[in-house]
Amino acid sequence: ALVSWTLIGAVSLHQPVAEAAINLRFDARRWRRHLAAICLERLGAADFLNKSKLDSDILERSIRYALERKKAESGRSQLAAILLQTVDAVLGMDMEGNVVTWNHGAEIMFGYSAEEIIGKHVSMIAPEDQKEQSMKIRELAVVGKSISSYETVRIKKDGGLIDVSSSISPIKDLQGKVVGVSAILRDITEHKKQEEQMRLSQKMDAIGRLAGGVAHDFNNLLSVIGGNIEFLMNDLEKDGSQREEFQDIQQAVRQGAQLTKQLLVFGKKQVSQPQPINLNELSCEMNKMFKRVIDAAINLSIRQEKDLKCIQADPGQIHQVVLNLILNAQDAMPQGGKLILETRNTEIGEFEDGRDDCLPPGRYVELDVTDTGMGMTPEVQQHIFEPFFTTKAGKGTGLGLASVYAIVKAWNGFIFVHSILGSGTTFSLFFPAIDLPEEIETKPILQTLIPRGTETLLVVEDEEALRKVLVRILEKQGYHVLRSGDGAEGVQTALDYAGTIDLLLTDAMMPKMNGKELAAELKRTRPQIKVIFISGYPHEVLSQQGVLDSRIRLIQKPFEQDYVLGQIRKTLDEKADSRVAAV
Repeated sequence: ALVSWTLIGAVSLHQPVAEAAINLRFDARRWRRHLAAICLERLGAADFLNKSKLDSDILERSIRYALERKKAESGRSQLAAILLQTVDAVLGMDMEGNVVTWNHGAEIMFGYSAEEIIGKHVSMIAPEDQKEQSMKIRELAVVGKSISSYETVRIKKDGGLIDVSSSISPIKDLQGKVVGVSAILRDITEHKKQEEQMRLSQKMDAIGRLAGGVAHDFNNLLSVIGGNIEFLMNDLEKDGSQREEFQDIQQAVRQGAQLTKQLLVFGKKQVSQPQPINLNELSCEMNKMFKRVIDAAINLSIRQEKDLKCIQADPGQIHQVVLNLILNAQDAMPQGGKLILETRNTEIGEFEDGRDDCLPPGRYVELDVTDTGMGMTPEVQQHIFEPFFTTKAGKGTGLGLASVYAIVKAWNGFIFVHSILGSGTTFSLFFPAIDLPEEIETKPILQTLIPRGTETLLVVEDEEALRKVLVRILEKQGYHVLRSGDGAEGVQTALDYAGTIDLLLTDAMMPKMNGKELAAELKRTRPQIKVIFISGYPHEVLSQQGVLDSRIRLIQKPFEQDYVLGQIRKTLDEKADSRVAAV
């Protein structure tokens, strides 16, 4: 009876113990004590004592053991609660890589519940291109090595990718044998985005500083080349055999000037001239140019919404945006295709729930540029607005789309790209719409013949070659020209000249005495003299020097001869008490 009761109880409480009892010729008394220990443990006892062998030492050791065990169990419970609630993903794996533990943080991070993933292989949260590397890292933990702060990419249940920092460690038993692998993963996706934004910001700032430093000298060179080319072209007959070559040089000068502007745009160091712009009118004005630059195999269509609202921006910069997008689309269609330029009024309501990429509520003017070209992969789309990023195999500078992005942002606009590899690309630009006052009419300015002059001008330019170009331009127009190589020489030239000096044309930044200081010195003795600054330096540098204000006219290098002559004539013809607007 005792044996039967013991076996029945053992089977119900502990199957392995029952099997051991059957295989051994057990002592009934010893088995009864063992069974009692199992029953008491099931009831929550930390230990049990034999009355026949009870003494003070045994009692003290048993109490100490019970207290230590209780403390350890409390610590383990607290640790378990911490691991359960931490935002980091904590998971355990067996030696084969199957998940055996999965905390609440892992559920939130990856979207899998513990029931869905426990028993599955951990490789299911690794992207295909990361599976092999993930396996190698886990194998290091299996042989007892730990890996800390290992950055990689993991995939969520919904297919989204996240950047994680992982710490992998072996799990060992009491004998030091590795029995599994633990991993703690922290989501660093947002941190990586901030790092990337900081890196891009630093890169753009460095490029902007570089652009500001070289712009003056580079634009001086372009002005000299462009000015002399215009002289040569004017001396040639219309059917001259070398005219085409000179035109190519002139086009190269314009492209060089455009490249400098692109550098200055995303370096936020370009002089801007904001005014109301109607994108319908601008695209019509550019249509003739589109036909010259776009390949004949590309079918261009322009779709315009009537009564399109205006935007506030610099016309030259928006012109650059549209041209860059058109040329970018052409490069995506080497075999030809369709190119659509479309404008429309768009009104955005309140934010929709669950969306973080929508436009702020308001009225916008939308410009879409769509091509049927080769399209882009998601990876390429992530980098297309970065300076110097290009996929054109040495053909592009990598500044076109970076400049587009900088210009759009500068005028409080937004730009989105939608592209599918092999199915084309659409760039969507949104600019805040403005209400155009009724008295403002956007009519094209007609070009008029610039009258010749007879006035006396003082030209102060420290670059000799450019000074010669300016003097020649002005003398051919009929002006009497005085010339100086720096500010101090300009003051002396004015003192030595007994007649009237009507206008000072001076470089804004010169050694020893800058343009502002020179103008102030001359006005002490010649208060009626008018002043035009000319400079290749960006707006920011001139502002720091206190050169630019609302009463100063500025001509940016490089320049066209007609533009220089037009500004001089306009300034000379203004009344002495009129306000001179900056240009």
